[in-house]
Amino acid sequence: MQTIESIKNRVKQILDDEEGARYSELMLENAIRQAMGRLNDNLPLIRKLEHLITTEGEEVTLTGLLNPLFIIQICVLPSGTTGPTREIKCGYEYSLQGSICTLEFNTSYSLKEGEILRVTYAAQQLLSGLDGSVESTVPESAAAALENSAVSYAYMLRAASLLGVYGTRAGESAQLAEQSKVWKELAETALNKLRSYQPYEFPEGFALDQWDR
Repeated sequence: MQTIESIKNRVKQILDDEEGARYSELMLENAIRQAMGRLNDNLPLIRKLEHLITTEGEEVTLTGLLNPLFIIQICVLPSGTTGPTREIKCGYEYSLQGSICTLEFNTSYSLKEGEILRVTYAAQQLLSGLDGSVESTVPESAAAALENSAVSYAYMLRAASLLGVYGTRAGESAQLAEQSKVWKELAETALNKLRSYQPYEFPEGFALDQWDR
């Protein structure tokens, strides 16, 4: 299982700073947090939630979503065991606030009492030890991409911290920024490979490859 400590130790090795002389624990943690954000752009966790419709209407409030990012798919399961499952591809809007999702359907969809909404959504990946998380969902296949990205952010954070600091070697900040770009390219290559694992169509506004923009 990936943990913040295991990622941090490998990042320290790449940075050649295993003693923590140049990169503080806080700086490394912030770098890993930003790297997790990039991982979520390319390989978010796919979760499902089922909600029983108890009252008919055009608005439904879902609770219990775990670190949601965006909705992928909404299906309506009929009450009982008869009738087909139907997917709602359009005709609704939603808003997310923490673990709560508010769905507003237009009048063309009539939700009936006893039906079940099955919501598939993208959620943040978890890393044990980061921001209080006990669970870790980062797959082994994504470890290298996460580490490379964290190294890139660590270089950039240190470069920013040295700007204007008395006693800093001439050009050191610029050199660190260049190293950040090198590791960012390595990370992006690995992240783009991970994107091909996703089984769903990317929604509007999703982070696309450079040639798609």
